[in-house]
Amino acid sequence: MSTDRERTIARAELAQRESKQLDFKREFDTASNEAWCEVIKDIVAFANSGGGIILFGLENNGTDAGINCSSLMEYDIADITNKIFKYTGNQFADLEIVEVVRSGRHYPAFLISRSDVPIIFTRPGTYDAGGGNQKRAFSQGTVYFRHGGKSEPGNQDDLIVWRDRELANLRRSMLQGMRKVVEAPIGHIVSVLPTEMTLGAHSGTFEARITDNPDAPAISI
Repeated sequence: MSTDRERTIARAELAQRESKQLDFKREFDTASNEAWCEVIKDIVAFANSGGGIILFGLENNGTDAGINCSSLMEYDIADITNKIFKYTGNQFADLEIVEVVRSGRHYPAFLISRSDVPIIFTRPGTYDAGGGNQKRAFSQGTVYFRHGGKSEPGNQDDLIVWRDRELANLRRSMLQGMRKVVEAPIGHIVSVLPTEMTLGAHSGTFEARITDNPDAPAISI
Protein backbone atom coordinates (compact mmCIF):
# COMPACT_ATOMS: atom_id res chain seq x y z
CA MET A 1 0.00 0.00 0.00
CA SER A 2 1.50 3.30 -1.06
CA THR A 3 2.03 6.12 1.39
CA ASP A 4 -0.29 8.44 -0.56
CA ARG A 5 -3.03 5.80 -0.55
CA GLU A 6 -2.67 5.20 3.17
CA ARG A 7 -2.71 8.91 3.89
CA THR A 8 -5.83 9.54 1.79
CA ILE A 9 -7.79 6.72 3.42
CA ALA A 10 -6.66 7.75 6.91
CA ARG A 11 -7.81 11.32 6.23
CA ALA A 12 -11.18 10.03 5.00
CA GLU A 13 -11.68 8.11 8.26
CA LEU A 14 -11.59 11.28 10.34
CA ALA A 15 -12.61 14.21 8.10
CA GLN A 16 -15.68 16.21 9.10
CA ARG A 17 -15.99 18.29 5.95
CA GLU A 18 -15.33 18.08 2.24
CA SER A 19 -12.04 19.32 0.82
CA LYS A 20 -9.86 19.39 -2.29
CA GLN A 21 -9.14 15.69 -1.78
CA LEU A 22 -12.41 14.50 -0.22
CA ASP A 23 -16.08 14.47 -1.17
CA PHE A 24 -19.15 13.05 0.58
CA LYS A 25 -22.16 11.62 -1.26
CA ARG A 26 -25.40 11.02 0.62
CA GLU A 27 -26.49 8.24 -1.73
CA PHE A 28 -25.72 6.79 -5.13
CA ASP A 29 -28.17 5.16 -7.52
CA THR A 30 -26.12 3.20 -10.05
CA ALA A 31 -29.13 3.14 -12.40
CA SER A 32 -29.35 6.95 -12.49
CA ASN A 33 -27.74 8.89 -15.34
CA GLU A 34 -27.83 12.00 -13.17
CA ALA A 35 -25.88 10.29 -10.39
CA TRP A 36 -23.26 9.04 -12.83
CA CYS A 37 -22.78 12.40 -14.55
CA GLU A 38 -22.24 14.11 -11.20
CA VAL A 39 -19.84 11.49 -9.85
CA ILE A 40 -17.86 11.31 -13.13
CA LYS A 41 -17.43 15.08 -12.90
CA ASP A 42 -15.96 14.59 -9.41
CA ILE A 43 -13.73 11.67 -10.46
CA VAL A 44 -12.25 13.72 -13.31
CA ALA A 45 -11.79 16.77 -11.08
CA PHE A 46 -9.95 14.67 -8.47
CA ALA A 47 -7.76 13.02 -11.11
CA ASN A 48 -6.81 16.43 -12.53
CA SER A 49 -6.12 17.79 -9.03
CA GLY A 50 -3.70 15.10 -7.89
CA GLY A 51 -6.13 12.45 -6.62
CA GLY A 52 -8.72 12.10 -3.88
CA ILE A 53 -11.55 10.02 -2.50
CA ILE A 54 -15.37 10.01 -2.68
CA LEU A 55 -17.27 8.49 0.25
CA PHE A 56 -20.87 7.30 -0.09
CA GLY A 57 -23.55 7.22 2.59
CA LEU A 58 -22.53 10.46 4.34
CA GLU A 59 -24.06 13.92 4.62
CA ASN A 60 -22.03 16.99 3.59
CA ASN A 61 -20.91 17.46 7.20
CA GLY A 62 -19.58 13.91 7.41
CA THR A 63 -22.41 12.45 9.51
CA ASP A 64 -24.04 9.14 8.63
CA ALA A 65 -26.89 9.58 6.11
CA GLY A 66 -28.67 6.40 7.17
CA ILE A 67 -28.54 5.06 3.60
CA ASN A 68 -26.90 1.72 2.87
CA CYS A 69 -24.57 2.05 -0.13
CA SER A 70 -22.66 -1.18 0.49
CA SER A 71 -23.70 -2.65 -2.89
CA LEU A 72 -21.13 -0.29 -4.46
CA MET A 73 -18.39 -2.54 -3.09
CA GLU A 74 -19.36 -5.12 -5.71
CA TYR A 75 -19.47 -2.69 -8.63
CA ASP A 76 -17.20 -3.50 -11.59
CA ILE A 77 -14.36 -0.99 -12.00
CA ALA A 78 -14.38 -1.70 -15.75
CA ASP A 79 -17.92 -0.29 -15.96
CA ILE A 80 -16.80 2.94 -14.27
CA THR A 81 -13.87 3.20 -16.70
CA ASN A 82 -16.24 2.76 -19.63
CA LYS A 83 -18.54 5.51 -18.33
CA ILE A 84 -15.59 7.89 -17.98
CA PHE A 85 -14.48 7.02 -21.52
CA LYS A 86 -17.96 7.80 -22.83
CA TYR A 87 -17.60 11.44 -21.79
CA THR A 88 -13.84 11.96 -22.11
CA GLY A 89 -12.44 9.52 -24.68
CA ASN A 90 -9.92 8.65 -21.96
CA GLN A 91 -9.55 5.11 -20.58
CA PHE A 92 -8.84 6.36 -17.06
CA ALA A 93 -8.63 3.33 -14.79
CA ASP A 94 -6.48 4.64 -11.91
CA LEU A 95 -9.22 4.24 -9.33
CA GLU A 96 -10.41 1.55 -6.98
CA ILE A 97 -13.33 0.86 -4.70
CA VAL A 98 -12.30 0.72 -1.05
CA GLU A 99 -14.05 0.49 2.30
CA VAL A 100 -13.58 3.29 4.82
CA VAL A 101 -14.43 2.82 8.51
CA ARG A 102 -15.77 5.85 10.39
CA SER A 103 -16.97 5.54 13.99
CA GLY A 104 -17.33 1.79 13.57
CA ARG A 105 -19.45 2.08 10.41
CA HIS A 106 -18.28 0.89 7.00
CA TYR A 107 -18.67 3.08 3.90
CA PRO A 108 -17.81 2.34 0.27
CA ALA A 109 -15.55 4.86 -1.44
CA PHE A 110 -13.97 5.58 -4.80
CA LEU A 111 -10.23 6.16 -4.39
CA ILE A 112 -8.91 8.16 -7.34
CA SER A 113 -5.27 8.55 -8.37
CA ARG A 114 -3.82 11.53 -10.21
CA SER A 115 -3.87 11.76 -14.00
CA ASP A 116 -0.55 12.41 -15.78
CA VAL A 117 -2.38 14.60 -18.31
CA PRO A 118 -5.48 16.74 -17.60
CA ILE A 119 -8.67 14.92 -18.62
CA ILE A 120 -10.99 16.97 -20.83
CA PHE A 121 -14.71 16.31 -21.33
CA THR A 122 -15.31 15.57 -25.01
CA ARG A 123 -19.10 15.47 -24.74
CA PRO A 124 -21.59 17.14 -22.39
CA GLY A 125 -22.88 15.36 -19.31
CA THR A 126 -26.61 15.98 -19.63
CA TYR A 127 -29.47 14.18 -17.92
CA ASP A 128 -33.24 14.41 -17.50
CA ALA A 129 -34.12 16.75 -14.62
CA GLY A 130 -37.85 16.00 -14.85
CA GLY A 131 -40.69 17.90 -16.46
CA GLY A 132 -39.03 17.61 -19.86
CA ASN A 133 -36.05 19.66 -18.66
CA GLN A 134 -32.42 18.77 -19.25
CA LYS A 135 -29.68 19.57 -16.77
CA ARG A 136 -25.96 19.64 -17.53
CA ALA A 137 -23.32 18.43 -15.06
CA PHE A 138 -20.45 19.50 -17.34
CA SER A 139 -19.97 20.87 -20.86
CA GLN A 140 -17.96 19.63 -23.82
CA GLY A 141 -14.41 21.01 -23.88
CA THR A 142 -14.25 21.77 -20.14
CA VAL A 143 -11.47 20.69 -17.77
CA TYR A 144 -12.56 20.24 -14.14
CA PHE A 145 -10.47 20.65 -11.00
CA ARG A 146 -11.21 20.64 -7.28
CA HIS A 147 -11.68 24.07 -5.71
CA GLY A 148 -11.95 23.42 -2.00
CA GLY A 149 -14.88 21.03 -1.58
CA LYS A 150 -16.28 21.61 -5.09
CA SER A 151 -15.58 20.28 -8.57
CA GLU A 152 -15.51 23.25 -10.94
CA PRO A 153 -14.21 24.24 -14.40
CA GLY A 154 -10.49 24.91 -14.28
CA ASN A 155 -8.62 28.15 -14.85
CA GLN A 156 -5.06 29.22 -15.56
CA ASP A 157 -4.02 28.83 -11.92
CA ASP A 158 -5.21 25.20 -11.93
CA LEU A 159 -3.10 24.43 -14.99
CA ILE A 160 -0.06 26.07 -13.39
CA VAL A 161 -0.52 23.97 -10.25
CA TRP A 162 -0.91 20.82 -12.37
CA ARG A 163 2.26 21.65 -14.36
CA ASP A 164 4.31 22.31 -11.22
CA ARG A 165 3.05 19.12 -9.59
CA GLU A 166 3.98 16.97 -12.60
CA LEU A 167 7.41 18.59 -12.86
CA ALA A 168 7.99 17.86 -9.17
CA ASN A 169 6.96 14.23 -9.69
CA LEU A 170 9.28 13.92 -12.69
CA ARG A 171 12.15 15.47 -10.73
CA ARG A 172 11.51 13.10 -7.83
CA SER A 173 11.52 10.08 -10.15
CA MET A 174 14.78 11.16 -11.78
CA LEU A 175 16.45 11.70 -8.41
CA GLN A 176 15.35 8.25 -7.26
CA GLY A 177 16.92 6.72 -10.36
CA MET A 178 20.12 8.68 -9.86
CA ARG A 179 20.23 7.63 -6.21
CA LYS A 180 20.06 3.95 -7.20
CA VAL A 181 23.08 4.44 -9.45
CA VAL A 182 25.09 6.45 -6.92
CA GLU A 183 24.31 4.05 -4.07
CA ALA A 184 24.96 0.87 -6.06
CA PRO A 185 27.31 -1.42 -4.07
CA ILE A 186 31.00 -1.40 -4.95
CA GLY A 187 31.74 -3.93 -7.66
CA HIS A 188 28.31 -3.70 -9.28
CA ILE A 189 28.10 -2.58 -12.89
CA VAL A 190 25.40 -0.23 -14.13
CA SER A 191 24.69 -0.81 -17.82
CA VAL A 192 22.60 1.00 -20.40
CA LEU A 193 20.87 -1.43 -22.74
CA PRO A 194 21.64 -0.95 -26.45
CA THR A 195 18.71 -0.02 -28.66
CA GLU A 196 18.46 -3.52 -30.13
CA MET A 197 17.60 -4.83 -26.66
CA THR A 198 14.66 -2.50 -26.07
CA LEU A 199 11.18 -3.97 -26.01
CA GLY A 200 9.78 -4.59 -29.46
CA ALA A 201 6.60 -2.79 -30.41
CA HIS A 202 4.97 -6.04 -31.54
CA SER A 203 6.60 -8.89 -29.64
CA GLY A 204 6.87 -7.16 -26.25
CA THR A 205 10.05 -9.21 -25.54
CA PHE A 206 13.79 -9.12 -26.14
CA GLU A 207 16.54 -11.74 -25.96
CA ALA A 208 19.32 -11.58 -23.38
CA ARG A 209 22.33 -13.65 -22.38
CA ILE A 210 23.98 -13.78 -18.98
CA THR A 211 27.38 -14.56 -20.51
CA ASP A 212 29.73 -12.96 -23.03
CA ASN A 213 29.62 -16.14 -25.13
CA PRO A 214 27.60 -15.26 -28.28
CA ASP A 215 26.93 -18.96 -28.84
CA ALA A 216 25.18 -19.39 -25.50
CA PRO A 217 21.40 -19.88 -25.65
CA ALA A 218 19.42 -16.65 -25.28
CA ILE A 219 16.65 -16.09 -22.78
CA SER A 220 13.50 -14.32 -23.93
CA ILE A 221 12.48 -11.60 -21.48
